[in-house]
Amino acid sequence: MISRTNLLILAALSFISGMSVCMAQSFIQSSSGQDVAFSFYKTADATPNYDRWIKNSDPYLSTPQAKWRAVMISQREFLKTAFKSYDPNQDLIVVKSKARVKLDRPDNPETDPMLLTFRFRHERDNRELFFPFEY
Repeated sequence: MISRTNLLILAALSFISGMSVCMAQSFIQSSSGQDVAFSFYKTADATPNYDRWIKNSDPYLSTPQAKWRAVMISQREFLKTAFKSYDPNQDLIVVKSKARVKLDRPDNPETDPMLLTFRFRHERDNRELFFPFEY
């Protein structure tokens, strides 16, 4: 038979351990949008459309048009290198985001792929990650 003291100690430990799990979850860092996209593409055994991705990014959209080519070149190299080195089997993806998913059907389904787009809103600064997937 469990004594009253042991029962109180067990209840207190259960409460404390439950609290620590809840508190730990609030401190877990979300994965970057880039890592989420890379994981998606690697798992799908696909390659991102870097140009479309870049044209929807903050660095590209906030740059004067005269410098778009330079941004496109540097961002493309950056994304290609980062994608090549990303290994989804080594990293845990943590997503905390509101997401919009949209499926666009092509005008000519016989020849053109369907386009699935994802937009993840970053709540702290209201930025949005966009990445498309053609299939």
